[in-house]
Amino acid sequence: PPNTTNLLYWGMYGKDVAFTAKNHKDGSEVATIGTPIYPNTNYATFKGGTNYLKTPVLQTPSLTLIAVFKIDSEVAFNLLSVFNGTGQGGSPSLVRGAGLELRVGTASDGKLDLVANRSVNVNGTDTVSPATMAAGYNAGEWCAVAMTVNNATGLCKVYNLTKNTVGTNTNTNPVSLNTVGFAVGSQRTSPTTNDGNVAMAAIYSDSKTDTEINDIYVKMKQYYSKRGIAI
Repeated sequence: PPNTTNLLYWGMYGKDVAFTAKNHKDGSEVATIGTPIYPNTNYATFKGGTNYLKTPVLQTPSLTLIAVFKIDSEVAFNLLSVFNGTGQGGSPSLVRGAGLELRVGTASDGKLDLVANRSVNVNGTDTVSPATMAAGYNAGEWCAVAMTVNNATGLCKVYNLTKNTVGTNTNTNPVSLNTVGFAVGSQRTSPTTNDGNVAMAAIYSDSKTDTEINDIYVKMKQYYSKRGIAI
């Protein structure tokens, strides 16, 4: 990993289950749910809503999530999340958490909304307060993305690092924490036939600065360029 400060999880995917189901920060194992597919040494395919990774890493009030991926069709998909599904909301048992998501905006336009979803507690009621980049991702393209939540300032940001674009949302209410581990490639409440191709994912327990995130991105871009993936 190019930045190990407050790093909780660094996932690299592809090759086989032994390589994929591992926290590459420290070599510890990660649970595999279902049967992800390993097309080559560079990424894994998490098909539908029943094949994903379940990490033991818990949400922290401030955090940074990073992922490199390619989604081939316009279907909502959780890249890295503690929510049970994309766009989660409604009741407290479902709404607490954070996640880096892709959602369907305008149907059949070849794009997906890029969402940094997080929940906050407003006068005792949990509610989602995401940062959203409408049509922020072109389906079928490899892309590097990130999200940050700063618990002190209430600032939530979503980044398309490949396009150098950012979306923001500020909500100073306290962050509502989920108590389950982050899942990678999970779409548990809405199974589909969509193939989510994910090359890497990372979780930090702090809100990285723009400079820190860009430094990580530059190193990842160099790494994947040598392996034929342009991000």
